[in-house]
Amino acid sequence: DSNFQTISVTFQGKNVTFAKDKEGQWHFGSPSGEPVDLARWGGITLLLRGPQSRRVLMESVNPKDLALYGLERPSTVITVGMVDGTKFSVFIGDRTPDRVSHYVIMEGFPQLFLIDASWGDVLNRLVTEPPHPPTPTPQG
Repeated sequence: DSNFQTISVTFQGKNVTFAKDKEGQWHFGSPSGEPVDLARWGGITLLLRGPQSRRVLMESVNPKDLALYGLERPSTVITVGMVDGTKFSVFIGDRTPDRVSHYVIMEGFPQLFLIDASWGDVLNRLVTEPPHPPTPTPQG
């Protein structure tokens, strides 16, 4: 995760982007943007290194079948930019019928994965509940 430079999460058409500054601190939008709330941010880059509970469902999913898994128009797209300028994207589709996992594909790879649903839920909350620093309570 020290090689991560930007993180962009799009969930249900809404996007939030984060960028790391020279000191390694994360900010909204750009390295000079509003800093993230570290209490809420902790562990995000660790999660993005890869979900611990994943398994290959198919070695090669037919692109014609992506709609079956909610991946023709995925509800979540996560793009990570690396310090060397490369990027990778993860596409999160529907939940499995038992609601325990999400169907996932990675750009440039043919496999269809299952990942624990909580992984996708945590990353989706970056959009639905962005990790803004708390507003100070006025002292009176």
